[in-house]
Order: sequence, then structure tokens, then C-alpha cells
Amino acid sequence: MLKAMTRGTGRFPSPLAIRRPDGRRAILTEVLPALLLVVLAASAASDPGHLTVGDFDPLDVDTIPSGWGLHWAEASDVYSVTVESGNAYIHADQTDGRVMLGTKVDIDLAEYPVITWRWRVHELPVGAKEDEKDTCDSGAAMVIVFKRGMLQVVPKCIKYVWSSTLEPGTELTNPFSSKTKVRVQQSGMEEAGRWITERANVYEDYVRWFGKEPPQVDYVALMSDSDTTHSRSVADYDEIHAYPANELPDEVEEPSSDQPPSIEP
Repeated sequence: MLKAMTRGTGRFPSPLAIRRPDGRRAILTEVLPALLLVVLAASAASDPGHLTVGDFDPLDVDTIPSGWGLHWAEASDVYSVTVESGNAYIHADQTDGRVMLGTKVDIDLAEYPVITWRWRVHELPVGAKEDEKDTCDSGAAMVIVFKRGMLQVVPKCIKYVWSSTLEPGTELTNPFSSKTKVRVQQSGMEEAGRWITERANVYEDYVRWFGKEPPQVDYVALMSDSDTTHSRSVADYDEIHAYPANELPDEVEEPSSDQPPSIEP
């Protein structure tokens, strides 16, 4: 199940009144169970078999999308919804900075192990290398943040990046935190300006890196940073979904794993 934060006042409207056949008024709460059955039936009939984390709304143009918030900043113009040929997506443009944009979710990877997304880059941080503290920037990153245990201060994360210099397929531990694992999906400017569809079996990656079953996914975040290289990152993000392994669309095949996961008892 996915629960995304939404904007709102935090107040519920006054109960609605419905006219009964006998002429008396009924408060909505009296008929709510029946209405819920209708809503749930319609939802089940239209369920596409996947969870949508980010499919952005043109009504949010030039602002942060509804249900998303900033990390490491209270206000920023780094991220905003942009519309191109009728399609809305997140545009990121960050100079010498580190601001993350994320949304609260609740994804069970045992049920929805594969995350897919589209992205494209326009400018990468100069000389960035994710394996060194002095150059640890990424032109684009999809960050999966896991729920923390009761005594856990820093959450475990998996970060899928578009690197300036490291080869695709490179895997490493973030030099700032042993709790964050990094995988390079794309590298360099050869595909700049072109939308690339990515997919990652996050369940298998978590088991392989951390040696145990993954907890729920707590946040999905985007980050195009450039603070360590004092340069600039420009990228776009769109169509973020979570899929069951056996229900991927034809154009998104499940990535093969070189070795089976090893789970601690």
C-alpha cells in the first residue's frame, strides 16, 4: 500500500446531509459504509496493478508538486513542475547546492519489489564521483528511504544515480554514510536531453546489500546536487511507479540478478 502526503488544511468539512426516502435527513456517516463499498468496487475495477508514486499534475506548474516536500531547505526554486507537449514532470536545476525533494509513502517491497521511473539530464556536476567525499554529487538520483527501527537514528537508503564519471553498474557505499548504498544507472552526457526509463528491483538490491528482508519504504526522493563540486546539476524526473515483479508492463522488463538474494534467518 502507498500513502502519499497531500496538501490540505487538516480540517474535515461539516457532515453532509442526504435526504432519506421518508423525508428525514441522514448524516453522511450513516450511509458511509455503503458509499465506501461503491468506491472500493470502482477502485478495484480500475486498479492498474501498480502503485503510482509520481505522475505529476499540470496544475502544479512552476511549483513543488502536491504531496511532495523539500529536505535540507524550507524554500527553494530548485524543483518545480514543468509542462512540455502536454506532459507534466519535475524539473531540477541546482547550482552549488544540496536540496532533496521527497514524498511520504508506505510501500511493501514484498508485494511491489520493482520501482520504475523516467529521467533525463541536461547538465552534470563537473568532475563528480560518488565514491569520494570531495566530489560526491550526482546529476540525478532516485533515493529510496526505508523505515527506521525503534533504536535506529539514520535510515537505510538505496540511491540510484546518473553519474558524471562512474561507469553504469558501479555499486558502492556512500562515503558520508554506511547506511546508504549507491548504484550507478547512467553515466556521462552521451544520453543528455533524452528521456531514459529505469527500473530497479529494490527488494533484491536491499537483500543483497543489507543481508535481510527490507522494511517498508518510507520515502521516495529525488536529488540533483552539486555542492561538493561547486558546479551545476540540471535534470528532469517523471512517471515513478512501483510494480509487482510479475506484472511489469511490456516495455519495463524486470532486471536480471547476477546472484540470488541471501537472507539472514
